[in-house]
Amino acid sequence: GGMGGMGADVPGMGSMGSMGGMGGMGGGMGAAIPDVEPDAVRKWREERDARIQEKVAAAQAKTAEMKSQAKVDLEGVYKKREESKQRRVANNREEEQQAFQQREGSADDEGQAVWSKVGYMCDLKEKANQSVDTSRMRSLLVQMKHAA
Repeated sequence: GGMGGMGADVPGMGSMGSMGGMGGMGGGMGAAIPDVEPDAVRKWREERDARIQEKVAAAQAKTAEMKSQAKVDLEGVYKKREESKQRRVANNREEEQQAFQQREGSADDEGQAVWSKVGYMCDLKEKANQSVDTSRMRSLLVQMKHAA
């Protein structure tokens, strides 16, 4: 039993080995197709190849243009970011200097009470959504500031 002798049992299959498998199918048609293609087909193929080459060249040019534009845009973004950073640094330094001068200036005023200085340095405004209730501490600092 088995499938080893199956080809020998079927009539006409024994000669298949001499045809080289499937190569014998369509037998006589291979000789009818000429090796040279007609002029119309050749012309169409050349025109198609030319159109494809034009599209490829246009796509490559567009890609190169997009890359150069992206590079220019990216440089602009970096330049703008650096300018913004420099402005922010300068503003922070200026605000820090002003705050320092105010603190030092208020420390030089002997007539000003200590609690007034503390009240000036602390943020006594009520903040929304605080997890800790600081209203009593704020009211105490305000009292001390006004009492001094």
